[in-house]
Amino acid sequence: MTDAYRRTTAETIEENKQLILDANAVFSRGEFESFLSFFADDFVFTLGGNVAIGESTVVGVDTFRSLLQQGFSGNPEQGFNGKVTPLRFEIEQMICAGEYVTEIARGFGFTTEGRREYNNKYCRIWQIRNRKVISLIEFLDTAYFNKVVLEQ
Repeated sequence: MTDAYRRTTAETIEENKQLILDANAVFSRGEFESFLSFFADDFVFTLGGNVAIGESTVVGVDTFRSLLQQGFSGNPEQGFNGKVTPLRFEIEQMICAGEYVTEIARGFGFTTEGRREYNNKYCRIWQIRNRKVISLIEFLDTAYFNKVVLEQ
């Protein structure tokens, strides 16, 4: 392995880590349209679990936007009238390999109805190519989500 390759790989990993940190920061402020700018148009989102709203896999940034609009409150003019306030993510661990970043984090927020505290653990696997997220697989305690957010 050449030094140039190692340097390029290390730079890419650092860029990918920073992209995730930036995306999480934008998301936590409820700037969902800015958050969506981190994703490729044909991006694939997969939820590893059963949540009573939406599909477990969606393709395309527009479909992902619709899912976010159902789930999160924020800017009503842009259709974000969902069940939970923007989440603040506290990253506990980040593992990077090439175009993949695995993030283990806690997501904190409140429900929009009843203002119940929401505090869930997440494992998210981001795939980044050419500085755009092309895939995101998200695992969380969906039973907790359904109970606290959807009251089911």
